[in-house]
Order: sequence, then C-alpha cells, then structure tokens
Amino acid sequence: TQDETLGYIGVFVQEEIPAGASNDVVIKVGDQTFVGETSGPVGNLGGGWHGGYVLANNQDFRRSIERNNTLTAFPDQPWAVQLDITGANNAIFEVRQCSDSM
Repeated sequence: TQDETLGYIGVFVQEEIPAGASNDVVIKVGDQTFVGETSGPVGNLGGGWHGGYVLANNQDFRRSIERNNTLTAFPDQPWAVQLDITGANNAIFEVRQCSDSM
C-alpha cells in the first residue's frame, strides 16, 4: 500500500494444490515462519496455474524475503511449495520505485 503498512505476495505454481478447510497459510522464509490468511485461492488461471495471494502487514516478512533465497509455502504439508526467490530484493526495490513514482 502507499503507506507501506500492507503488502501482498502471490504464489502460483503449475500443479494443482488441494483446497484446504480454511484460508490459513504458513510460509517459511529462511529461518522465520509466518502465519496468515490467503485472499484466494485463485483457481485455474489457464496453463495449469493455481495459487493465491497472502496479505502481509509485517515488515519482518518483507525483510526476510529480501534477505533469503528460498520461500516455502505450507512447509508442514505433503504438498509444500518451495520457491527460489533469489533476486526478490531487487524486485521489491523496483516495485517500490514504481509505486513512489505514481
């Protein structure tokens, strides 16, 4: 958001992820674990893509993403999704620059 109190991350993969009983999500970044709710799930987006958005109001979540190379969604589930987020710090910087210029 404009005041940087809320942001989101979208996680989309080309495999079907089973819908859970709730929208709770656990994400592990580096050695930190974050718990929250998704705003999805976003269903079949074409090309077999599935996923959703996780809203975040925790600056530590953003900082952890900037400092690490791996993000694991649902780390305690058999269908955990592990993502290489190398370079995410550059992407966050560019998004912030773009938002500031608007």
